[in-house]
Amino acid sequence: MKLTAQKRAWLAAVVLAFITALFLILPYTIGHLNAPPESVFTGLLVNLEDGTYLSAIEQGRAGAWLYKSHFTVEAHDPVFLEGYYLMLGQVARLAGLSTVAMWHTGLFVTNLFLFLTIFGFISLFLQSTRERLTAYLLALLGAGFDWWRFPLWFEREAALEVVPIDLRFPEAHIFYSALTFPHFVAGIALILVVFGLTFYMLMLPAADNKRRLLAVGAGAANLLLGIVYPFLIFLTAVVLAVFYLYLLGKRFRSGRFSGPSSSWWRQLDWGEIGLMAVVFTVPLPLFLYYAVVFLESPYLRTWSDQAYTPSPNPLHYLLTYGLYLFLGILYPLKRRRTAVHRETGHILPEVANLREDGMSFLWLWVGSAAVLLYLPLNSQRRYVEGLHVPLAILATIGFFGVVWPWLLKTRLMAALLRRPRYSAEGMQRLVVLALVGVAGLANVYLYGSTLLELGVRQPYPLFRPQAEIEAMAWLKEQLQPGEVVLAGYRTGSYLPYRAGATVIVGNRYETADFERKRQEAAQFFQPGTTDQWRQNLLAQDNIRYVFAGPEERRLGGDSIMMAEYLEPVYQNGEVIIYRVEE
Repeated sequence: MKLTAQKRAWLAAVVLAFITALFLILPYTIGHLNAPPESVFTGLLVNLEDGTYLSAIEQGRAGAWLYKSHFTVEAHDPVFLEGYYLMLGQVARLAGLSTVAMWHTGLFVTNLFLFLTIFGFISLFLQSTRERLTAYLLALLGAGFDWWRFPLWFEREAALEVVPIDLRFPEAHIFYSALTFPHFVAGIALILVVFGLTFYMLMLPAADNKRRLLAVGAGAANLLLGIVYPFLIFLTAVVLAVFYLYLLGKRFRSGRFSGPSSSWWRQLDWGEIGLMAVVFTVPLPLFLYYAVVFLESPYLRTWSDQAYTPSPNPLHYLLTYGLYLFLGILYPLKRRRTAVHRETGHILPEVANLREDGMSFLWLWVGSAAVLLYLPLNSQRRYVEGLHVPLAILATIGFFGVVWPWLLKTRLMAALLRRPRYSAEGMQRLVVLALVGVAGLANVYLYGSTLLELGVRQPYPLFRPQAEIEAMAWLKEQLQPGEVVLAGYRTGSYLPYRAGATVIVGNRYETADFERKRQEAAQFFQPGTTDQWRQNLLAQDNIRYVFAGPEERRLGGDSIMMAEYLEPVYQNGEVIIYRVEE
């Protein structure tokens, strides 16, 4: 049976999704298979603090649906946070998978879901197979050109950790997100589902019964988004509100609202407004729950306050998204000059059946995100999530609507097309591949450095000595609920997962008063620290065990070996575990 062009496009999208997902999981596979003797690959890539996600999966594997942070000594009750990773843990428990195996499986499966969701979202706005596949390639494989830092006086100091964006900011591009974090991937996919279903609902006639189902589906996706990435509800709310106001303004201008100005509100489509409300009413109970638990818990408020992720200098965003913005703006500029009218069907070449409202929606998403990125919110830079997708679509529209018709008129292209084996279709494919290749240069570097990092360099703490893992396993058997372990920051980031231990420091967001506690943990192991100071710290945080491994020796941990108040209870070639004398 011969496949239609649309089915062939979907088949190509599925094949590319599988190949890309396998390609992205390969560095981790190499890390596990090629770990040095007597060493264990943690399964992590970017931050040593990512042990928090492994800790949540491990708690889910133990049957928990409520998350308790073991990265702080402050008292708090378990709450429904990190729900996505708790769910992965529940799946791992049923499937008999280890925590790390579930981490990688979750990344692979969620990547497939995201990639196919991207193609479905693109299909709402582009009808030509060539355009869809071009936008798909730009979304999956493209990046930008923000490859360096500026002088410190030009940077925002609190955002230095994510610049240059193309090399240090996974959320900014699909490829980098899909290489690193399952929850980034799931969050982007759910944003696209919310936006895609709601946009489709608003484009259908008022009498179409599918609108109710689409509203409920968008609400369910918003609920899931609230579980995976709660604060991204601000993004979906702002973008959809702005787009709906745009639609209302368009209806006003078209004369659909008539009669006395005092009665315009009676002519609103209140049924449609009700459907828009459904999109946010479905997740409302979850966010009311969040509000209650955060109001009741001083620790959770501290965690929220410390989760400060500011945006870098705007020039970084312009460099990383500049190519897409340049291509994207070409089409509306050209359309203004050529007086394109939707009602006559006269549109620019190669952009068949482009929806005017769809293009407006994509630009309003970009504009809304640009504002959110610099509003005084703790989660500023997180609102870049998914932005790569509308920019890839807009860039594709600009390429096929303006750039390609212009290239066809150049002397060079005319000369090439006169050759026997050259065709316009073949040259178009070549130019598209060149565009994707140029846009994806940063990803080539990222992927190569990842292979080098996990296959050759294999640094601590991404790779940990087997002896350290064995010591953590022993400690897990000894710990009683609530007992606290003192270790250095890099060890404390991993102990909650491997030993179920509560540590005094281990995560910059979850450890209350993080900077002070990181300094105190380091000072404890330094040779110049007095015994009196150490004993005060042990009593202050009710510490039961001291873990002295490779990280602690680097800090000077041998200086505590003769302390009378510390009893060695476990020792191997890499680690000594002390019990604090009561």
